[in-house]
Amino acid sequence: MKTMSGRQRLGSNYLDCMHGAEPAAAIYIATHDQKIETVGTHLLPIQTGAALSSDILCEIRDDTGENISARNRTFCELTALYWIWKHDIHAYTGLSHYRRRFLIRAEEIVSRLQICDVILPPPYYFRMDLTEEYQRYHIGSDLAMLRDVLSDIDSPTAKTLDTVLKQNMLIPYNMFIAGRLFLNDYCQWLFPILFELEKRLETELKERNAYQKRIFGFLSERLLTAYIKERQLTAAICPVSIPETTTLFGRAKYHGGRAFNRFYFTCFREYSRNKHGNAFHDCGKH
Repeated sequence: MKTMSGRQRLGSNYLDCMHGAEPAAAIYIATHDQKIETVGTHLLPIQTGAALSSDILCEIRDDTGENISARNRTFCELTALYWIWKHDIHAYTGLSHYRRRFLIRAEEIVSRLQICDVILPPPYYFRMDLTEEYQRYHIGSDLAMLRDVLSDIDSPTAKTLDTVLKQNMLIPYNMFIAGRLFLNDYCQWLFPILFELEKRLETELKERNAYQKRIFGFLSERLLTAYIKERQLTAAICPVSIPETTTLFGRAKYHGGRAFNRFYFTCFREYSRNKHGNAFHDCGKH
């Protein structure tokens, strides 16, 4: 498969040509129940699942134009990603959450994406491999069905997904910042997979509780990890503000837990990260 390079993406003057002084980069902040005040010219709140709500939380809503807003209960923040893919015109675009936000300035986005393919949140390391983790907290048969669908659409990445699921590292939150080339390629790849899986699970989904109905948000984190690994994309790791790290104790617990999980998995699990390799090539931590 073709590997994208940071040098291939759209130039940073794309938006400037369209809207004068507006920034070339934008990060959307997905929210479904919280109003978000304007926090910067490059930070754009977007209401997810707007088609399912009578509330108006912000100016940008995921139910305008071509959209999948009504699928928010199963697609989670991906309804925002779909809207961004179809409607945003910035040269560099990202997705975050109202409770989890990238800690980065607009000018940093442009400079980092000149040398890397994508900006990602810090990876999360579990104490078990991703297959066992999913089976423990979700519905294990989802993974087998996802594997079947992915094999039909993209066999090489299906094999990479097998490797990813034997690791303990996950790119979390469905958050990233990238150029238009990455956004188009990823979304053109991701959504047909999820839509086909949705068809196969149509009857079963109706019987699930609200948490397990969020299947496509859960699975897309695994798919993003496999997508980046298969295409050997380079990533810059960007800090993220999350509720778990708002206090000193919370930060110590969160980062200490990540470190312990990596150690435990590497030393005591059959499949170690060293054995199977990284899920992406890190081009520099910032």
